Parts: sequence; structure tokens; C-alpha cells
Amino acid sequence: MHDSLRVLRNGEKTFQRIWTNLVNAHKTEFNFKIVLRLHVNMYNKESMKQLLYKISRNLASDNRFPVFIRGLGKFGGKNDGLLPVVEGEELVNTIKDLKDLASGLNIGLVDGSIISGAQCYASKFNSLIIRSDGKIGKCTVALYDRRNIIGEINSDGTMNFEKDKFSWWVRGNFTGNEQQLHCPLYAPGSMRD
Repeated sequence: MHDSLRVLRNGEKTFQRIWTNLVNAHKTEFNFKIVLRLHVNMYNKESMKQLLYKISRNLASDNRFPVFIRGLGKFGGKNDGLLPVVEGEELVNTIKDLKDLASGLNIGLVDGSIISGAQCYASKFNSLIIRSDGKIGKCTVALYDRRNIIGEINSDGTMNFEKDKFSWWVRGNFTGNEQQLHCPLYAPGSMRD
């Protein structure tokens, strides 16, 4: 199901590569946390259950991999009309069923308020998004906004960062401005090109 919605620009599948990277990270003793954000849609409830069993078998003993379950959303992208979004009571019930299953499998869950809360994850220093094409971003809502591409992972594993863009996303930590901490994308303080 993942590979039908999340493909590389050239059409290649992405799930196995992501999964392999997670398992390899699990094998290390590094101190980190990776929130596994699972998006429920109209067609993937059964595959989500299969994924939770896979997480339980391979990662559940490792508290560095908590799971966050939420509904797939439409955020203004050009393909919003194509997304199989589930809403309302059906979404609430589906998420509850999946959370109950995850709890029964001893998978750590993250509450959405912990991720969003008073401070947006995008305004935090230690929160990055690694896209399937190797681009590095800060915000999962502004995926296609030019300001959200703050760097990339090179083929040799090194990273390039645009320090000015990174600083713009985390500026609220220096200014103390609550709007910049809550949502750096829409808060005062425009990014210069």
C-alpha cells in the first residue's frame, strides 16, 4: 500500500529502503528517537495492521521507535483530489482500532499533542524530514514549499544544509516569539531569497 502512494520521482518503490534503514538504525546503540508516523486512508486499514505486526516483531522492544497514527490529510497539494482520505467517525474508529492493536502488541504510541503541542516540531533543532529523493525539510505540511528544502543527503551519505533556511525555521528558539515557535511557516519574519 505504501508503495502505491509513496514512490520516487522515477517510479521506484520506497517502503523496503525505508524499512531497511529503520532496522539498521535499531541495530545501533545511538541515542535518537524516530517517530513512525502512519497515515490511515480509505484502503489501508488491513495493511496498517500488517505493518503494526511487523513493527512489533522487529522494533517494539526499542523505545526509540514510537508510533503516531493519524489520518491522511489534504494540505493544498496539486494531487489533493486524488488522495483516498477517510474522515469523521470512520477515521476515529479506525485509528482507535489500530491504537488498540498497537498497545496489545506492546508498541509505544505517541499522542498527537506531543508532536504538535505548543511548539511545532518544525521549529525544533532536532526535527528533520528526510524525503524519498534525499531532500531534507522541516515541515510535513509545506512539503512542496521552496522554503522547506533546507538541504539534501548526498550519494556518499554526507549532508548539505542551507544554514540560513535552517535558522529561519528555528528562529523562534532565539526570539522567544510564540508564533514562530507554534508555526514558523506562517509566523512573522519572512525568509529572504
